[in-house]
Amino acid sequence: MRGTIELIGPKRVMVGVRTENDDYSVLELIGGYDPEIGDVLAGNLDSLGGETILNMTQDESWDVFIQDIYGSRNSAFKMVSKH
Repeated sequence: MRGTIELIGPKRVMVGVRTENDDYSVLELIGGYDPEIGDVLAGNLDSLGGETILNMTQDESWDVFIQDIYGSRNSAFKMVSKH
């Protein structure tokens, strides 16, 4: 599944990703990554827990912990903005 980063938390550790199903997944980045609005991600974005996701825009693999799936933009914003 693919998705696009649309939200980035103030500490740049949490991101909100709009998936191709038009819902939102919230990812916690495990590592020193540099997310950008508009980055396209590919991988298992609809399963909770630890995953390795490909950032197609930056051509690198990211270790993430998926905190929420199938959410609304508003719920993703609330989660991301706290971190």
